[in-house]
Amino acid sequence: MGKDKKSSEKNFYAVSRGKSCGIFRQWSQVKPLVDKFPGAAYKGLSTLQEAIAFMCNGDFHINEIMFYEDSTNLDNNEKVSEYAAGHGTDLSSVEDLRKKNEEGDASESETDEKFLDAVNEINVYVDGCCLNNGNSVGSSKAGLGVFWGLNHKLNVSESIIHEKKTNNTAELLSAIRVLEQIKENSLKNVVVNSDSRYVVDGITKWIHKWKSNNWVTTTGSEVENKELWSNLDALNDEVKPKWQHIGREYNMNADKQAKQGAEVEKTSEDSVEIMEKISSVCSICAFVFVVL
Repeated sequence: MGKDKKSSEKNFYAVSRGKSCGIFRQWSQVKPLVDKFPGAAYKGLSTLQEAIAFMCNGDFHINEIMFYEDSTNLDNNEKVSEYAAGHGTDLSSVEDLRKKNEEGDASESETDEKFLDAVNEINVYVDGCCLNNGNSVGSSKAGLGVFWGLNHKLNVSESIIHEKKTNNTAELLSAIRVLEQIKENSLKNVVVNSDSRYVVDGITKWIHKWKSNNWVTTTGSEVENKELWSNLDALNDEVKPKWQHIGREYNMNADKQAKQGAEVEKTSEDSVEIMEKISSVCSICAFVFVVL
């Protein structure tokens, strides 16, 4: 017996991992958001309730999910809860659908092999940045970013405190940070996505030769950032993630987190400098007052 045609129609498209996330009405809206996006997670569904349940399985809260009607303009949106209320859609069944999907009991009409549902792997994105890279010591500000998903509790945006601040050390420290998180939270099947060839090729290819050669490169020089590489290697052996190199255009969220981390340090140091100047001025004023 064939599927009921109405139940198999894809009226809503849910994207829980992509260049933008939310619920859409047209495949033409979704395709550019997930095409070639590493670890993209999306699905075509027949009802709004099913689409919301899919998003909730991807760690979204119902009040965070955005709904995009017929336009490809991502500024033309509203919260899905508001859309549902305005159209008289009952969302009471969402939690039951979410649990059903989580337990793998979805019926044939609720699945579609044409759409990727990446439930067996967890994708995380990392990046590091250094402002004034290569400048004199003290003038460089560095940050690291770890992006697990929109509003995810494990997202990280931190300034880097390290004697040597460069783009490479920032990239390494972001990789170390995410492996620490994987270990702390006992996570499995994690794919670490980075736009740094230095990190991805280093940990998957070069490091084996370095260790066998007593941390000396083929040119006879000591491996740069040896201590960081050693820490990363030890963590990598423990948590055993999968490493994947991606283009910068697919790593914008982690890049944003890293830049925010670097700016936090910059703002903090600027504030200290301003306070020192104020203190100096106040001291001069006090001295003049006493003399007078």
